[in-house]
Amino acid sequence: MWVDIYYPEKESKSWQRYPSPNKTMGAPMALMDSEVIVNEVMAEDKLKRKAQYTTANINTKGFVSEYEIPGKISVKSDGTETKLMIGVFDTKSEMEIHVKPQIDNNAYLAVHSKLQGDAPILAGKVNLFRDGAYIGQSYMPLLRPSEEHILFFGIDDKISVTRRTIKDETTDAGVIMRDNIIKRHYITKIQNLHKNDVKVIVEESIPASKNDDINVEIISDATTPDYKKDAEDIKGLLQWGFYMKPKEEKKLKLGWKVTWPKDANLNGLR
Repeated sequence: MWVDIYYPEKESKSWQRYPSPNKTMGAPMALMDSEVIVNEVMAEDKLKRKAQYTTANINTKGFVSEYEIPGKISVKSDGTETKLMIGVFDTKSEMEIHVKPQIDNNAYLAVHSKLQGDAPILAGKVNLFRDGAYIGQSYMPLLRPSEEHILFFGIDDKISVTRRTIKDETTDAGVIMRDNIIKRHYITKIQNLHKNDVKVIVEESIPASKNDDINVEIISDATTPDYKKDAEDIKGLLQWGFYMKPKEEKKLKLGWKVTWPKDANLNGLR
């Protein structure tokens, strides 16, 4: 099965196609192999000029989704792949820029989509196209109605990212100091070189301790506020989300401190 998803603005439509009408239409959808072809952006007028297809009636009653495809199609016996348009899916989508400065100084273009309607989209490989050019593969899980998923479309070179370490201090315990201390301060500069506003998601990780004797603290006056702590239920993950205007530059600060007893060993912190 193939699914083409177009993103003219925030609303998108998709067409789902099977390579052959001989597929068992009543089988559990999670067991069907599928492949997804995703296009990032298509202009609204081009979408309207696209050829019209007769779509299948989707029956979502019971434990399976069944596609009742009208008409007939000829399938060659020489092994040539045949594609058949069978359905239309609606998604509510928003383009985002994801930045993880601890990993690299690249920004990544993503589309965050929520599936509308009553029918699921099958799990399978994703062939990604950006501005009509193939950029690689990904994978889409079985997506049920109202569920969300993010697809990444590669590096966005119109978002500039630089990260610097401002402070990296280690203080060993002694006569006066009873605890060992590590302090780290970082600053990340992001600039939007697009001609339009963009939504930016920035993620940073801080140390996470499973030992009560090891204390991890976010230094408030050295950290940009309005972040989500333990984002996505991941301990130690901080996440900022904001919109940036064209040519706008933003600086994000992060500061944290780890303390532990002088007689204890601390592993896993570089």
